Amino acid sequence: MLLTVLKAITSLALIFLVGIIAKKYSALAGMIAVMPIIGLLILIWTYVETKGAKDVMVNLTTGAMIGLVPTAIFYIAAFITFSRGMSITPVMLISFAAWGVSAFIILRLIH
Repeated sequence: MLLTVLKAITSLALIFLVGIIAKKYSALAGMIAVMPIIGLLILIWTYVETKGAKDVMVNLTTGAMIGLVPTAIFYIAAFITFSRGMSITPVMLISFAAWGVSAFIILRLIH
């Protein structure tokens, strides 16, 4: 239970911190948001919770690597739609749709 609370507090603190930074330095906040800090925390928490189970760690990192392409496509779609002056709702709908389609295609290709 304590580990779950620690994970939640750490995640919320990072999100809160990026939100504060974004008010003054939006590009820096964007860079921090995609840094592997969250990935690092997930690797550590999963390693601790599974006692370093090789299969779990390999599958986790494989999934993360596969997810890089759809995540890049998400941000490219967001950049393009924001550049065209769209508001947040269509930007998120289009970006998540782009992420979902690209993730589906990648998963179909590798399986």
